Amino acid sequence: MTVARLPTNSPPHHHDSPPMAVLPAELMIEIFMYCAHISSIMPLRLAQVCRHWKNIAEQTPRIFQHIVVDDETLSFEVANRLAHLYLERSRTLPFDVSIHVVSRDSLLPLLSPFLSHLRRWRSCIIDGAKVDSVRFADFWNPGDGAPKLEQLDLNILDEEDIEKYEAQITARGHMVRTFKQYTTSLAANLLFMGVSASSLPSPITVTPLHFTSLRIAEGPGSRSIRTTDLLNFLSVCHELEYLSFNGSMGHPVYTVHDTEHPPPIVSLPRLRSLVLHSTLCTRVILSCLYTPALVELYLEYLNVDFEFPVLNPYLPRLPPAMGHPVSVLALDHPIANPSTSSNQAVDTGSTFSPDGVAHAIPGLFTFFLPSTPYTFPSDYTLEDGDSDDEGSSDYSQSPYSDHATGMGVRSLIKRSNPPLRVLEMDYADMRTKDFVWLFSRVPLLTDFRIVASDMADRVIRMLEPSATPYCLGTPGVCALADACAERGDMPDCEHYVMLPRLRSLELIHCQRLSGEVIVEVVTSRVAAADAAVAVGKDGPLPLDEIAIVGCVNFLEEHEDELWGVIGDRLQVH
Repeated sequence: MTVARLPTNSPPHHHDSPPMAVLPAELMIEIFMYCAHISSIMPLRLAQVCRHWKNIAEQTPRIFQHIVVDDETLSFEVANRLAHLYLERSRTLPFDVSIHVVSRDSLLPLLSPFLSHLRRWRSCIIDGAKVDSVRFADFWNPGDGAPKLEQLDLNILDEEDIEKYEAQITARGHMVRTFKQYTTSLAANLLFMGVSASSLPSPITVTPLHFTSLRIAEGPGSRSIRTTDLLNFLSVCHELEYLSFNGSMGHPVYTVHDTEHPPPIVSLPRLRSLVLHSTLCTRVILSCLYTPALVELYLEYLNVDFEFPVLNPYLPRLPPAMGHPVSVLALDHPIANPSTSSNQAVDTGSTFSPDGVAHAIPGLFTFFLPSTPYTFPSDYTLEDGDSDDEGSSDYSQSPYSDHATGMGVRSLIKRSNPPLRVLEMDYADMRTKDFVWLFSRVPLLTDFRIVASDMADRVIRMLEPSATPYCLGTPGVCALADACAERGDMPDCEHYVMLPRLRSLELIHCQRLSGEVIVEVVTSRVAAADAAVAVGKDGPLPLDEIAIVGCVNFLEEHEDELWGVIGDRLQVH
């Protein structure tokens, strides 16, 4: 049987031309767009078939309005390049994003390229390990300005705890959303983003982030964030104005590899407020930040009564002949074997090294050590203030955390020289010499609040006008002389007042301070301020608020005496 050829009015075409070559451009565009919804790579591959298809792809922005990325078939590098290519080729058109994640840790890296394009971002659908969807138009109010990233909250939890964490939030009647409208009294289109993951992303997987506020919190009992991972992540957050890190007091683990590859010095030129809470890595974190605009520093729950490594392991090594005697530091802390996983749980009992010998540090922590233990202090650089010989008479229930906090604060102030105005230390403390060093270098400080400190009377006496217990006028001996030398000034110990702009002083549960000294210092500052006003000269500003709460040696007679000097500016409850 034969089939008769049907008549056709179609124009003849060459036998060597494929049928697709004669499809209208409009239909080809629809095919390209359909393929883009399946895979972001497909339109790019189709554009390589021939010059005609290549021209269609390059000249049609709406083909690139829907972006599909995942962590299963694409590497972070390829996904990032695809995202930027689609953002470029879609030009000014609105775009939609579909993301499939096998691991929650991939969510922020995959989303990061789009976060700088909120004005055009229309919708986002997330599925896989995390399920969520959002239409950004629901957040924006016309007339309230351009959409802007405001805050990112990162919760670092073990993978099995993330579901429990989100279930608890859901049980309280809240939706676990990746994006939410940032609530503020100001009329502005601000965006809040919250992500739960088991680790911080590497900076090589993340497009620079433009959040102005960042909160990072470790979950209770979760793996501690490695200090290098934290600092590396902060290196892509240059626009931060507020930073809060809430740790879990996990023991820091340093490997030989770590010490040979120190973290970067992270520049945060806009940071105004910094919070460190519950971490044993205070020194290293503060030592690696450059914050020239810092105004507020909050140190919270850093005190511990056990021993841990307080040295900065990333300082340059000394030649063997120049090693410091261990007796100076009394800190002989081994460093972990580089073969030990950075996420491996640290046991508090005995462990064994490859040679089969157990290496345990009673009351501290243990590592899987190489056959020859690698000691911390003997060949590492000490910074000014590391030696405890000057502060050996200090009484403290938390000597190791005092040392680490004090040295971290020194490094931060020395590198950044910020205009610090607010310092709050809530269950965080330093050695006496650290307070001396600090008070002579933050002349703009207006608010000082400290809770549960073991500070001695000589610390609070430093706030007394012309009090010079440490001021001998000699650089290297006198804290004031050292501070003046750094600024290029000449020390005037006779008329110097530490913290001359102090307006608010809060001493809460400071059990070693005597009531007599508190009264003397406050009375003398009030008299100095009044005298300066009377003669028209510069002097300490008057104290507007004074809180003496829960200090057992501040008795009723001291309260009455101080009330007679400052009246209702005194708070005792």
